[in-house]
Amino acid sequence: MLLDTSVVIAVLLNEPQKKYIVKQTSGKSVYCATSIVAEIGNAFSSLFKKKLLTVEEATQAFSQFLNLNLPYEEFNVESSLIIANSNNIYAYDAYLIELAQRNNSTLYTLDIKLEKLASKLGLKTLGAK
Repeated sequence: MLLDTSVVIAVLLNEPQKKYIVKQTSGKSVYCATSIVAEIGNAFSSLFKKKLLTVEEATQAFSQFLNLNLPYEEFNVESSLIIANSNNIYAYDAYLIELAQRNNSTLYTLDIKLEKLASKLGLKTLGAK
Protein backbone atom coordinates (compact mmCIF):
# COMPACT_ATOMS: atom_id res chain seq x y z
CA MET A 1 0.00 0.00 0.00
CA LEU A 2 1.43 3.35 -1.08
CA LEU A 3 0.92 6.08 1.52
CA ASP A 4 0.33 9.66 0.46
CA THR A 5 1.76 12.44 2.60
CA SER A 6 -1.74 13.40 3.75
CA VAL A 7 -2.12 10.01 5.44
CA VAL A 8 1.26 10.20 7.17
CA ILE A 9 0.65 13.81 8.33
CA ALA A 10 -2.74 12.81 9.78
CA VAL A 11 -1.04 10.15 11.89
CA LEU A 12 1.89 12.34 12.95
CA LEU A 13 -0.35 15.23 14.01
CA ASN A 14 -2.95 13.01 15.70
CA GLU A 15 -5.74 14.17 13.41
CA PRO A 16 -9.22 12.62 13.81
CA GLN A 17 -8.56 10.08 11.02
CA LYS A 18 -5.55 8.58 12.83
CA LYS A 19 -7.38 5.61 14.39
CA TYR A 20 -8.97 4.69 11.07
CA ILE A 21 -5.64 5.00 9.24
CA VAL A 22 -3.85 2.81 11.78
CA LYS A 23 -6.65 0.22 11.49
CA GLN A 24 -6.48 0.23 7.67
CA THR A 25 -2.69 -0.10 7.53
CA SER A 26 -2.10 -2.44 10.46
CA GLY A 27 -0.39 -5.62 9.32
CA LYS A 28 -0.14 -4.43 5.72
CA SER A 29 2.98 -3.81 3.70
CA VAL A 30 3.22 -0.05 3.27
CA TYR A 31 5.70 2.27 1.58
CA CYS A 32 6.11 5.90 0.53
CA ALA A 33 7.52 7.76 -2.43
CA THR A 34 10.99 9.19 -1.87
CA SER A 35 9.43 12.64 -2.22
CA ILE A 36 7.64 12.29 1.12
CA VAL A 37 10.40 13.94 3.14
CA ALA A 38 10.16 17.13 1.07
CA GLU A 39 6.37 16.93 1.06
CA ILE A 40 6.23 16.70 4.85
CA GLY A 41 8.46 19.77 5.10
CA ASN A 42 6.21 21.62 2.67
CA ALA A 43 3.06 20.63 4.58
CA PHE A 44 4.56 21.74 7.88
CA SER A 45 5.66 25.11 6.45
CA SER A 46 2.12 25.63 5.16
CA LEU A 47 0.80 24.96 8.66
CA PHE A 48 3.33 27.47 10.05
CA LYS A 49 1.89 30.18 7.81
CA LYS A 50 -1.61 29.43 9.12
CA LYS A 51 -0.34 29.44 12.73
CA LEU A 52 -1.57 25.84 13.13
CA LEU A 53 1.81 24.30 13.98
CA THR A 54 4.92 25.45 15.81
CA VAL A 55 8.48 24.64 14.83
CA GLU A 56 8.81 22.56 17.99
CA GLU A 57 5.70 20.52 17.11
CA ALA A 58 6.96 20.07 13.55
CA THR A 59 10.40 18.88 14.59
CA GLN A 60 8.87 16.47 17.09
CA ALA A 61 6.46 15.13 14.44
CA PHE A 62 9.30 14.78 11.94
CA SER A 63 11.31 12.79 14.47
CA GLN A 64 8.29 10.51 14.91
CA PHE A 65 8.14 10.11 11.14
CA LEU A 66 11.78 9.05 11.01
CA ASN A 67 11.17 6.56 13.81
CA LEU A 68 8.43 4.88 11.75
CA ASN A 69 11.16 3.61 9.41
CA LEU A 70 8.77 3.54 6.47
CA PRO A 71 10.35 2.17 3.31
CA TYR A 72 10.74 4.56 0.39
CA GLU A 73 10.57 3.81 -3.29
CA GLU A 74 11.94 5.96 -6.10
CA PHE A 75 9.50 7.11 -8.78
CA ASN A 76 10.24 7.49 -12.47
CA VAL A 77 10.41 11.23 -13.12
CA GLU A 78 9.92 10.99 -16.89
CA SER A 79 6.81 8.83 -16.57
CA SER A 80 5.54 11.08 -13.79
CA LEU A 81 5.93 14.20 -15.93
CA ILE A 82 3.87 12.58 -18.68
CA ILE A 83 1.19 11.72 -16.11
CA ALA A 84 1.30 15.25 -14.68
CA ASN A 85 0.95 16.83 -18.11
CA SER A 86 -1.81 14.56 -19.38
CA ASN A 87 -3.87 14.96 -16.19
CA ASN A 88 -3.06 18.60 -15.40
CA ILE A 89 -1.77 17.77 -11.90
CA TYR A 90 1.27 18.58 -9.80
CA ALA A 91 4.34 16.39 -10.12
CA TYR A 92 4.04 15.25 -6.47
CA ASP A 93 0.64 13.70 -7.23
CA ALA A 94 1.95 12.20 -10.46
CA TYR A 95 4.81 10.53 -8.55
CA LEU A 96 2.25 8.66 -6.49
CA ILE A 97 0.17 7.66 -9.48
CA GLU A 98 3.28 6.45 -11.31
CA LEU A 99 4.39 4.32 -8.35
CA ALA A 100 0.94 2.90 -7.72
CA GLN A 101 0.55 2.00 -11.40
CA ARG A 102 3.99 0.44 -11.69
CA ASN A 103 3.65 -1.59 -8.48
CA ASN A 104 -0.06 -2.33 -8.79
CA SER A 105 -0.40 -0.83 -5.29
CA THR A 106 -3.38 0.57 -3.49
CA LEU A 107 -2.95 4.33 -3.11
CA TYR A 108 -3.98 5.55 0.33
CA THR A 109 -4.68 9.28 0.30
CA LEU A 110 -6.88 11.76 2.13
CA ASP A 111 -6.76 14.04 -0.92
CA ILE A 112 -10.19 13.63 -2.51
CA LYS A 113 -9.12 14.96 -5.93
CA LEU A 114 -6.13 12.62 -6.05
CA GLU A 115 -8.25 9.67 -4.97
CA LYS A 116 -10.84 10.41 -7.68
CA LEU A 117 -8.18 10.75 -10.38
CA ALA A 118 -6.40 7.58 -9.30
CA SER A 119 -9.70 5.68 -9.36
CA LYS A 120 -10.49 7.12 -12.79
CA LEU A 121 -7.11 5.85 -13.98
CA GLY A 122 -7.98 2.36 -12.77
CA LEU A 123 -5.95 2.33 -9.58
CA LYS A 124 -7.06 0.78 -6.32
CA THR A 125 -7.54 3.51 -3.74
CA LEU A 126 -8.30 3.94 -0.10
CA GLY A 127 -9.42 7.33 1.13
CA ALA A 128 -10.83 9.28 4.02
CA LYS A 129 -13.69 7.79 5.98
